[in-house]
Amino acid sequence: MSERAPLGDVVVATDFSGAAMRAVERAARLPMGSGSTLTVLHVLPPGSAGEDRAEAEGALRYAASLAADVRFRVGRSAVGIVTRLAEGTPFVEIVRVISHKVVPS
Repeated sequence: MSERAPLGDVVVATDFSGAAMRAVERAARLPMGSGSTLTVLHVLPPGSAGEDRAEAEGALRYAASLAADVRFRVGRSAVGIVTRLAEGTPFVEIVRVISHKVVPS
């Protein structure tokens, strides 16, 4: 049985629900390669108020700290964690972020 190559960059979208936060923790456990990045993404509705943006930024920081704790516990400290806050239609923005992570063939 051959070993699989480690994953590259990973994007995990969250709506900050309990299930989504578990997905963030699970993503931090993935076998990502050294130098890879885990992007924690949240998409706000168009025209969101400033206080909604501030609240989402705080929740993103919390999600990233959960991922960092998991990453440390599983020995993946060479994996970077970044947050990204977008505004628009969720599936459109998720695809947009992912498409910028994919290297054209």
